[in-house]
Amino acid sequence: MGVQSIVATTSPTTLILTQRWIAPFANFIKCNCDASLSLDLCRSGIGFICRDHKGMPLIVVSDLISFSDVMVGEAHAIRMALLEMIKTGFAQVMVESDNINLITHIQDGGAIADSSDPDFIYFSSFFESCSFTYIPWEINNAADSLARRALSLTCTTG
Repeated sequence: MGVQSIVATTSPTTLILTQRWIAPFANFIKCNCDASLSLDLCRSGIGFICRDHKGMPLIVVSDLISFSDVMVGEAHAIRMALLEMIKTGFAQVMVESDNINLITHIQDGGAIADSSDPDFIYFSSFFESCSFTYIPWEINNAADSLARRALSLTCTTG
């Protein structure tokens, strides 16, 4: 399932095209991931939300983590989402991100140059089905909001 476009007309000459998030098929989990980097605040964070076929949130994460490159942050968001879905025991997953470069790289079977970055192909082997899809930023707004929220979190030590 991809992006759904809704067409609305406001007058005979005006056409508005709206895109919205689409729930996954039954028995699938869809996880939207994002990262946020504020050089002004010297903060970075990730967010992701995993939902079922009814759109109900099953996992929601907003986490303050350190990175200085947004591509690395996006990779960390996807890695953490995959690990949470593995831990939860989901079998069929769909991962969506608004970072087209990272999604293309994953689809091409590559890992990010930094050796500490995850091997997405390895992680995907834990699932019966796992896909990685690019979606526009406007549709990834829930994950984007979670990533931006992480910037306001404070670190705690346990």
